[in-house]
Amino acid sequence: MIKFGAIAHEILCYTSIFGLPYSYQYFGWTGVLVYTATLSTATVILDFIRSSTARENVRGRVADAYNVPSLAVYCLMACNMISANVLVVGLLRYFDAIEPSSTLNFSTAAAIIRLICTLGLYFIVSEVTFTAGHMLLHRTEIGRRIHKIHHLCVRPTWSTNLLFHPLDLAVEFGGPFCFMPLMHMYVIGDPFVFRMAIMFLYMWYAASHSENLGLSHYNHHSTSGSMVLTIYGRYEWFERLMSAKKIE
Repeated sequence: MIKFGAIAHEILCYTSIFGLPYSYQYFGWTGVLVYTATLSTATVILDFIRSSTARENVRGRVADAYNVPSLAVYCLMACNMISANVLVVGLLRYFDAIEPSSTLNFSTAAAIIRLICTLGLYFIVSEVTFTAGHMLLHRTEIGRRIHKIHHLCVRPTWSTNLLFHPLDLAVEFGGPFCFMPLMHMYVIGDPFVFRMAIMFLYMWYAASHSENLGLSHYNHHSTSGSMVLTIYGRYEWFERLMSAKKIE
């Protein structure tokens, strides 16, 4: 049973993501940096305070495996946090989705159906691009080397979202966030839906490493040779296909 403290921390974590665009809306880039340095950082500090697994991932796994001080790992995590937040806000700003207006009239059933369908297209694009990048990281020599830092966390926690080699972060996180704008530019064209899709992906990606929720991607970390290379869920047909190939 999940304790109250864990529930409160989960809520704070997702709130920190949800509120990110508003930090830019009201205070510009200074607001984003202050927000990152305070609320975003607080979620990670609380993760270390309440979870011995989080502390073990940094000190007993990553730092020891690379023979570096824990401070170096913390600095890497800070850089990744800033990069991720700046990327998300930068995309929303560039595509006028910080304060978006919608082309849909949500008072009609047709508009609701179209919203669901367009979000579904974003879902497919982000799932395919994430899985393709994730397969590249597992099935190539250089990919496995840069992905090793992340997979040293056999039991992920919230802070595991920041334990990446920068190139790994660019592939796993940056890949979907680069293809989704193309969908917005050439297919969807609705800033409101674009913002919904971007923020949902950001939150789900963070949730996928939650030790409280234990989603499918969490099991990918904890199970040796796991075929779960996707981000949103498990697809048995895909896992059967991959089971015929070696996944390290």
